[in-house]
Amino acid sequence: MADQKNFFLAILLSITIIVGYQYFIEKPRIEKLMAQQQAQAEVEKAGMVAPTVDAVPALKTVHDALSTSPRLNIQTKDWHGSLNLQGLRLDDLSLKGYRQTLGKNSEPLHLLQPGQTQKSYFAEFGWLSADKNLDLPSPDTLWTADNTVLTESNPVHLTWKSSQGLHFTVKLSVDEKYILRLEGTVRNETGNPVNLFSYGLMQRRGEAEHTAQNVHTGAISGNLERINEQSYSKLAEENLVQEETGTGWVGFSDIYWLTALIPDAAGKMTLNKRAYKRQDDTYYQTDFLGAPVTITNGAEATFGSRIFAGAKELKLLDIYTDTLGVPNFDRTIDFGWFYILTKPMFILLHNLYGWIGNFGIAIICLTVIVRIIMWPLAHKSFKAINRMKIIQPEMEKLKEKCGDDKMKLQKEMLELYKREKINPAAGCLPIFLQIPVFFALYKVFLISIDMRHAPFFGWIKDLSVPDPSSLFNAFGLIPIAVPDFLQIGVWPLLVGLTMYLSQRMNPKPTDKMQAMVFNMFPFMFILITAHLPAGLAIYWTFN
Repeated sequence: MADQKNFFLAILLSITIIVGYQYFIEKPRIEKLMAQQQAQAEVEKAGMVAPTVDAVPALKTVHDALSTSPRLNIQTKDWHGSLNLQGLRLDDLSLKGYRQTLGKNSEPLHLLQPGQTQKSYFAEFGWLSADKNLDLPSPDTLWTADNTVLTESNPVHLTWKSSQGLHFTVKLSVDEKYILRLEGTVRNETGNPVNLFSYGLMQRRGEAEHTAQNVHTGAISGNLERINEQSYSKLAEENLVQEETGTGWVGFSDIYWLTALIPDAAGKMTLNKRAYKRQDDTYYQTDFLGAPVTITNGAEATFGSRIFAGAKELKLLDIYTDTLGVPNFDRTIDFGWFYILTKPMFILLHNLYGWIGNFGIAIICLTVIVRIIMWPLAHKSFKAINRMKIIQPEMEKLKEKCGDDKMKLQKEMLELYKREKINPAAGCLPIFLQIPVFFALYKVFLISIDMRHAPFFGWIKDLSVPDPSSLFNAFGLIPIAVPDFLQIGVWPLLVGLTMYLSQRMNPKPTDKMQAMVFNMFPFMFILITAHLPAGLAIYWTFN
């Protein structure tokens, strides 16, 4: 009887534990999760992070925009600028290590500019809620700073309190290069629980000024698996591109510069890329929306994010991937399809430049190194081509003998190849195997930031722009301005000359039309390289 009583007590105790767990632990957890999902759905329905430009204001000069808003100065080894305390916007930033032009008194490169200016480009950080009655910081909110200057050794705290009892604190700190760290804390004294979403956005007016063929410029995002790119024109067509991820970043990529929002990984977040028109202007925006966070009354929650704004220096990007866990950050440099080849060449070229001190000489050295590595394949190709050149007279005789009988000509040629033990494809296969290498090498020169404003010898002051000399003003001897389409300099002419000489060393094609096309190649490459960076013309000449 006692055993039966204990059995029923055990059953009753088990039922009590199960029901109690479901009622006191599992049910509140599910209700909280459902509330967060509902709040997130409402915010998503409202349009995620709403565009911050509803009407285009009257444009201001950069000076006027900076002088009419409260500012927190930013002074670091690599940055000079300020943060707008009204709206918590990073909208004034210059890179000390890079100049606008080659001019002796050229200003540092301006990366970010205030929102009311012609070339506005800024980052913003804040919070959203599905509760429309909740008083949250807005682009008009004026934050209070506990200091006037932000440096590597001097973080700054910003504070703001809502009329309903939400206390916001944002700690700003900068690293030794290009990252601004934002650590937000929200304390809830409203008397009720609140659901908040952190967001960050990067917005620019118009497209990047400088672009290059075969190099991505536009919106970009990355996660643990891959990167996703949308050019400005593609984004303007699609208007909105979304992706959900647990760890990732989003921003804008230019040839040499990058801005990126890097939220702390805290649950699922949404990355957005948008384009929208206001009057005659197109605005492009990348933003993130964090996972919902419920803050009970009397409690507080923290939200973290980073903003990268600087040059795409490979070594630095790899460091951020390793130390901060920013996935695929090195892929913001557009290495192209042959990443496995392009990145090692990029690193080698950078090291050669560091050892030699002249980027043009570094290009020549890298070209020579690659040619030496590829020599076995090239040599095999040369041997095959040379054997074809030897039997060229025999082939001409066969053409005369067979006349218009193509079937007979083909049969006679196959017998000739068999007799001389020649494979006509032997010269082509090694060339095809070299193509990925040379495509990768070509890509390296397009994306190397070291080539920007790097001089060579003589009249080449910047290897990243076309050769400034022109055949049509006798290379500067005749003082007349030459239109861009007639800007054919010395190095593009050398490209054509070296191509012509290399063609003369190979057997002529037997087909007249094919021969005519081959004869046109040197002139075509002169016209192509005349409008490409001078560094590429030097590479092609020596290659």
